[in-house]
Amino acid sequence: MQITDGEKNYKNKVGKKPVFDKVANRLDDLTEYASKQIGNSEIAQLLGISRSSFYKLLSENEDFRDAYKKGLENRKYELERKLFERAEGFTTQEVKVEKDPAGNVIREVVTDKQILPDTTALIFTLKNIYPEKYKDKVEQINTVDINIRKIQELSDEELLKLVKNVDLPIDFEIE
Repeated sequence: MQITDGEKNYKNKVGKKPVFDKVANRLDDLTEYASKQIGNSEIAQLLGISRSSFYKLLSENEDFRDAYKKGLENRKYELERKLFERAEGFTTQEVKVEKDPAGNVIREVVTDKQILPDTTALIFTLKNIYPEKYKDKVEQINTVDINIRKIQELSDEELLKLVKNVDLPIDFEIE
């Protein structure tokens, strides 16, 4: 029996089907896993593929790579949201459970707890949103226009006066 070009596809071949076919209908799962704090090895395991297949698909399959990147973007967005929340402060509910000596729940007390703004998160956020305004280093550019001939004509006293007026750490001696 001879196979024609129209019949040449992986379904008619003997052996394993391509790895992407195993995960093609699970791209939404991939996006969800990538958006959580799960390592790539665990994501591969959850998808039912090997770690090497996971990385091969990342490098060779655009749909797989896009689904993964979308998940990473979702994670970045969530981290940014949490950072802003932390920087501004927020209110959360705290649940305290009271139990009797036998371990039975007597009652649950729910209280609102105010979390104050975190100055470290606030500073970090401001430095990243407004880097020009809140950067750590202040760059200072001093331009000195020197005419060598005029300097050579000045006396030592005149040079000393000029140097004293300059606000730069200059080491000098007059001989």
